[in-house]
Amino acid sequence: MAKSLGLPSNLDKLHEWASLHNIYIATENFDLELWGYATKSDYDSYLVLINNRLCYEMQQKVLMHELVHILKHSPGSHPIYKDQYDIEKEADELAEKIIKEASG
Repeated sequence: MAKSLGLPSNLDKLHEWASLHNIYIATENFDLELWGYATKSDYDSYLVLINNRLCYEMQQKVLMHELVHILKHSPGSHPIYKDQYDIEKEADELAEKIIKEASG
């Protein structure tokens, strides 16, 4: 699953891979209602912000979820009929599969 999205199969190399693809990852102290989000800059790079109040395992899930959005749901990459719920559900499911595969 990871390879089909172009992600490294070794999740330990995820931050290195992201940096090489102009995706920058940082943590912030958000309220617990906000787990994380990704935003695209005017310079074709992305910033993924993750809530540092989450446990490490949950931060990894949120990171993978946001990377799925960047790789699969960026503007123009998904059918116009998909609503936000479907996109979020798909990102959650793919993130879970990728993490499960990587855990072996």
